[in-house]
Amino acid sequence: MVVWNPFMGQTRWVQPIARDQTHKYVLGSYQDIKSRITSYKILRYRYTLCGSKLAFEICELYSSSWRVLDITMDFDLYHNSCVSLKGKTYWLTFDKKDRELDMFSFDYATESFGNRMPLPYQFPRCSYETVALSVVREEKLSVLLQLRGTSRKEIWVTNKINETTQVLSWSKVLTLDNSDFGYCPGLSFFVDEEKKQVLCFEKCRVFHIHTNDEVFENKVYTVGEDNKVTQLRFEQSFCPKMDPYVFGYVPSLVQIEQPRRKRKRGD
Repeated sequence: MVVWNPFMGQTRWVQPIARDQTHKYVLGSYQDIKSRITSYKILRYRYTLCGSKLAFEICELYSSSWRVLDITMDFDLYHNSCVSLKGKTYWLTFDKKDRELDMFSFDYATESFGNRMPLPYQFPRCSYETVALSVVREEKLSVLLQLRGTSRKEIWVTNKINETTQVLSWSKVLTLDNSDFGYCPGLSFFVDEEKKQVLCFEKCRVFHIHTNDEVFENKVYTVGEDNKVTQLRFEQSFCPKMDPYVFGYVPSLVQIEQPRRKRKRGD
């Protein structure tokens, strides 16, 4: 794997603990209270063979050393939707008992999940047609929700998240009612609160009438308050397993950590 800081043009290669495509990887950071130095960690997670329990490993970026985490939780991760904000990773999750969707964050300093953070409204996972998380600048989270049986989509934005209490309050910033988007898995988006506009990325299955072949089409488009969908030009992908995905990026001057090397005679 390679960790890349595009602002500084730095790269850092990391040897994975094992080559297994079924694993998911996320990058997070934390700041040492005493030294005020920002450090990075890579979290890797996967379901065990029985498929009923998630296993977690974590890697210190400066040393490339992996450790197994002892984490027990009563919820499952909604893998298609996780974002990073201020070093933490936020997941949409669903309770194993009532299957209601919620949100949890992973703290890389304590290497643990925080408290449950409810969405604007709670329904079982199966009640949603589309659900996706996003970030608004460096301060807020945003969620797109669409219930089954309707083309109505709502976009909600949090307040500035309190780092200590993690208390959330949601406000609805946009309501869209258009059946031309939002029905494909792997939807990702950005929302502009001031312009009341959304930029969406998704992959859809398309059937050719004459050949009856199935292909996957990447779609990039904007939608505003007028519910008008404006599709943008985007290169097509011929790999059905790769989805177009938009990530929040904030320029940072934090240097990617390099492994410490021993000083040699003559250095």
